Amino acid sequence: MRFIIFLLINITLFANTFNFNEYRFVHAVGTTFTKSGTIQIDAQKITIEYKKPNYKKIISDGENISIEDDSHIVKNLKGRALFYTKAYMTLIVDVENSKELKSNKLFDVKDEDGKKILYPKNEMKKQVPKIEVDVINGKIQKFKMFMLNEDTVEIVKE
Repeated sequence: MRFIIFLLINITLFANTFNFNEYRFVHAVGTTFTKSGTIQIDAQKITIEYKKPNYKKIISDGENISIEDDSHIVKNLKGRALFYTKAYMTLIVDVENSKELKSNKLFDVKDEDGKKILYPKNEMKKQVPKIEVDVINGKIQKFKMFMLNEDTVEIVKE
């Protein structure tokens, strides 16, 4: 019984769900694409569920990532798609779990122009050289990832 209570406490400590808007700027075509949905992070998995403009659910268990479309067809990612989607989801979790935005094993953190700028230290720095984070009243409200190919992905919490 004690184990079950301990497990439930840990799951609720690590569970986090929020609604968001995603603004993805693709430099090659000079266009910003907008999506809306929900992100749920818990101890076992990460789920990104896009509701607008098209339904899509992305689920990661840490090793595998599957994508379900509006027809409920599920595809498991492989190769480069798996690598980049896993990296994207890992960054979302790492930024969200950085309760205190200070330098740690994942990021160097600097204050620049009134924003927190995170510089990834691990393999991610090869794809994402920096992340701008806006914190309001001690909570992360939005963050913007800058890619080497000049694309950006901005997540804004609702």
